[in-house]
Order: sequence, then structure tokens, then C-alpha cells
Amino acid sequence: MASDSTSSNTTTSSNSSNNDLLLVIDGQQSINTTTVANTSAARDQTSVIIEPQDYLKIGSTFKLVINRFADLGNDHIVSPVFNIGLTTIWYVKVKPWFTDGNGRHYLSVHLFLCYSDERSVRAKYTVSILDNSDHSLQNSRSCGCLQYKLTGDGWGYQKYCDRRWLIDHRSGQLLLPNNQLFLVFNIEVSVPQTVSIEDNYLQELHNVCGLKWLADFRILVSGKEFYVHKCILAVRSPVFAAMFSATTTSTTTTTTTTTGADRRCFTVTNDKSIDTLVVNDIMDVDVFRELLTFIYTGRLGQLASAELPLPTSQPTVSSMAYYAKLLAAAHKYAVRELKSICEDIIYRGVAIGTAVQTLVLAEQCAALKLRERVIDYIADNLQSVRTVTDQQMWKQFIDGYPEAVDAIFEAIRALIIYVPSYSSTVEKEFST
Repeated sequence: MASDSTSSNTTTSSNSSNNDLLLVIDGQQSINTTTVANTSAARDQTSVIIEPQDYLKIGSTFKLVINRFADLGNDHIVSPVFNIGLTTIWYVKVKPWFTDGNGRHYLSVHLFLCYSDERSVRAKYTVSILDNSDHSLQNSRSCGCLQYKLTGDGWGYQKYCDRRWLIDHRSGQLLLPNNQLFLVFNIEVSVPQTVSIEDNYLQELHNVCGLKWLADFRILVSGKEFYVHKCILAVRSPVFAAMFSATTTSTTTTTTTTTGADRRCFTVTNDKSIDTLVVNDIMDVDVFRELLTFIYTGRLGQLASAELPLPTSQPTVSSMAYYAKLLAAAHKYAVRELKSICEDIIYRGVAIGTAVQTLVLAEQCAALKLRERVIDYIADNLQSVRTVTDQQMWKQFIDGYPEAVDAIFEAIRALIIYVPSYSSTVEKEFST
């Protein structure tokens, strides 16, 4: 640090007019000192980089505009407070007229910590004067990585620049246009990186998923091998639990097929090294990988997150198809939480032209929540749904899913209570 820099933990006060100072946050609109800086604007403009040694580095750029600079005395001017990141609040203190022991006058600049959630914060910054002739930065001075331990700690320069040089007539129009001084701060703050125990635990489980290390079971899907751990799959999926119980009671056999409706879908074989589940039905490898990720972590993986629509938007056609496959997989292996998530997302994408297909999907996957919602949707929009739905598909739906048709009639009867003229329309649509 330069010899003229100082540290302070005193309470700052200002005797200067609030109209003399403005703060611009990363190019956002100027803010008067009578108000608190818009912290959300500061957050949106910051860049976040993960540093080694478990520190989170956050960088922001701020511009301080001091009006009537040449007319100001030796009182301190304090900027509005501003956020850097989510856990630290700062302010700048400027003294336009600092006089040293030799009678020379300087501009004094310091950066103060106003508040922090952390016990210790590191910060380094560069302060420069904006040259309005070519918008270059003049007299740039940097403070190294300094430690702020207490609220009110401040580091900076008592002798940042010679005041006489700054207001000299040869440079006054360049550095002080209209008697305004523009100070630009580039600040980097490093705070201890807070790691969630839950996130760390789930990440470790995610890293284990699919690794051969310590795996005691193998699943083969369309030629792709997935190495898994029986205990995790059994706890999260009743289907896997039943399957593993069946195979452990018949270890003398080399091949075991499951019973029930899914008899043809997969086969468990036993070789000398590890038991293997061969998924015989048509299963998308990416979908199965997503299923395993959710079984291990309880969260959607990167692929599903990329397809995940915003809460206020409808899913795209591609994401609807993806989540339909994921719903089928979650149903097949009885992963209830994943099934519920898929139902919610799919329903957000229901439209007039897809309502029947979505109801068929809900019937096939026993997705009761989705089924109930889509039935109400069709009942509310029966004429439109019937108009855009293919004639053959509509007939197959009526013949193949009579219980769903009855449920639609029940929903429509509730509407008829309020709209008596609706009954004739209903009979016409279902009679074709």
C-alpha cells in the first residue's frame, strides 16, 4: 500500500450538501445521496468468480460524481451506501481539501465497509479520474488486497492527488468539466465462500452416481452401462427394492426375469463379476440418466434443467416430449417425487391441440394429478378440443379410455349446473 494510505474505523459524518455528490452504479442512473443506492442494480451488474482457498470474488464498477468540486472546503463527503454481492455494503468517503504538514493540499479518497455478514472481508480497488476529453482514466491508483475486519474499517489515500494539479487551468476543462469531478472505482471483494452442507452432500452423491467404484449393480440401457448402488436405488424406488429382493433370494440362477406387467421390459442376469439389469424396452439413455440423477440427489440434472421452462412461461414442444418420457420412466420405477414434478410441468404446456394426447399420457402413467387437471381443461374447452383433434384419434380415445370419458362427463355436468344450454353441445360432441 502507498505510504499516504490510511485505515480508519470511525463513524463518518458529512457537513457538505447532499446535492454535491451522485453515485452511478455500473452505468445505471445517477442516485442522489439523500437516497440509498439501488442494491438490485448493483447485484445484476456484478461478475462472480470462484477463487481458490474457498473465497468468492465479486467485482463491480462504480462512478462517483462530485459537483462544484473547486468550491468545496475541507469537509468530508460521504457517498450513498451500495452493495457488492449479497453480503457486503460499502460507501466512499472523499475529502476535497486535505492539507498535510507542509501545507500542500490534496484530494483524499477512502473506501469503507458499512456492513458484512462475514467476520472478515478482503477487498482491492483501483480509483481513477475520468478524463472527459477522451474518456480515458487518469491518475489511476490501486490498493492491494486489504482486509476489512470490522464495520467502519476504511482504506485509501489521504494524498490521492495534488489538488492544485487537479484544478489547474490547463487541465481544468479536461478533468473538471462544469466543475464536476468524476471518480471511477473498480472494486473486487473477496468473501469466504459459504458452502451448503446439503448442496455438498448432494454433489458428492451425484459424483458417485454411474461410477464403477464400489458399485454393486449394473444397468444396461441401449448398450450404455450404468454402475449403481443397490441400497440407494432400493430406498428410493419400490420397484428396484422388489427386484433386488427377488434376485438375492435366487442367487443360484444365472438369469432372473421380473414378474408382473413389466416381465418383458427388463431382465436381471448374473455373471462372475456383477449383477446386471438389462432394460429391454425402448428407453432413452438420457432420460434414464436423468432418472438415476434424481434417485441419487432428489434434484433434476443439467439436461432436465436445460429443458425446464420458466415459471411464467409454457414448456416448448421439445421439453414437453422430454418430460413425457421422464414421466413414463418415473412411473415405471415408482419414483413419486419425480413423477409429481413432471406432472406439474407437463400440465403447464397443455393446449387445445395437445389436450387429448396429454390425457392419454396421464392414463398410461397413472398420473392422477395430471389426469384430473386435463379432464377439467377438456371439459372447459370441449368444442375447441373436439374441433382441432383428429377424427381417428378422438374415436380411439373414446373407445380406449372409457373411464376418462366418463370423468369428462362428470366434470361437464358440474358446468351444466351453471350453463344449462351446455348439455346439448356435450351430447353432440361425444356422439360423433
